[in-house]
Amino acid sequence: MKVLLARLDVFAGRYDEALRKLAGIVPHDLHFTWQYGEVLRLLGQSHYRLGDLAEAERIFTGLHESAWRFHRRVARTYSVAIPKRRDADPDEVKRCVAAIKKDVEEQEAASAQDREGRTFLVLPVSVDPKSSQFGLESGLTDVLALFLADVLHRDTPMTLVQDRVIHEVLIDPGLADLLSTEGGQHVLASVLGARYVIECRFEKVGLVEGVAARIMDAQSHEKHLARPVDVERHTDVGAAVHRLAEALWTVVQETAESASDEPVNDGAGG
Repeated sequence: MKVLLARLDVFAGRYDEALRKLAGIVPHDLHFTWQYGEVLRLLGQSHYRLGDLAEAERIFTGLHESAWRFHRRVARTYSVAIPKRRDADPDEVKRCVAAIKKDVEEQEAASAQDREGRTFLVLPVSVDPKSSQFGLESGLTDVLALFLADVLHRDTPMTLVQDRVIHEVLIDPGLADLLSTEGGQHVLASVLGARYVIECRFEKVGLVEGVAARIMDAQSHEKHLARPVDVERHTDVGAAVHRLAEALWTVVQETAESASDEPVNDGAGG
């Protein structure tokens, strides 16, 4: 019963309460081996979402030994994400957040030239438990923005702005209000010199969950939707991220081709 209640707490974002319920549970308290794997998953995700990366890493290391394939996949996902997040220098993150706030207050935008290329950023994923059960349980909601930015930066001609620290910067609570509105996202893109702003959301149609991505061109203010990617219990997180990256890169290429095909108005009379 404690595990079930803790699971509901995690879905609702009550991570401290989940940790309290799960404290002290050991394998022989449970009827089945897989249940302890579920305890470790919930503990690890709660610590991760509370920002305790060291404890989360310790727990997910233990989850690698789970007999259940799903738990091993979850452990592998976080084992990749945690070192990526730790690589961000906390002092550099603080300086970047402070600089963004200062530039926003002073309305100091990047030059148009800085935004002519394929620079981009990926916003943190907003979570609705009703439409993202797989996303929450698998960890995809936690790692999607981080992994997607990495794949686009590495495998396409797109360039992630502030690539060493941008994920930690964007999840900083001090920027939450700025990211909550489309106008704020435009301002952020302008300040950081990002041409494209990518926003992902989880959606559910019937029993099928999927990830949809919208890409906004901060120069033209046009918005385009990428082809959704279905996810389910046995989906590999890395494979899902790569499919979404391919869909987004296709959108960027198609919109660039469409723009180049538009007739140029030279002002001549007809």
